[in-house]
Amino acid sequence: MTVEVFASGTMVKTKLGSITGMITASVIRFDKSQYEISYFHDGEEKIVWMNEAQFTTEANKLKIGFKTLNQFT
Repeated sequence: MTVEVFASGTMVKTKLGSITGMITASVIRFDKSQYEISYFHDGEEKIVWMNEAQFTTEANKLKIGFKTLNQFT
């Protein structure tokens, strides 16, 4: 199984508010990815979780792969 995700360190811009932030973590659940976005506001670090529909980026996705249980036997 192969999944395409944005790498940690990717710079993104939110569609709502045009806030620039950085992907600092990602979670894959079934066929969907969620990304932890870190940014600064008024000198404080803020962290939000977003899906791909909520931000834009110029970066390309990375292909990562997983083995299914039946591939281990």
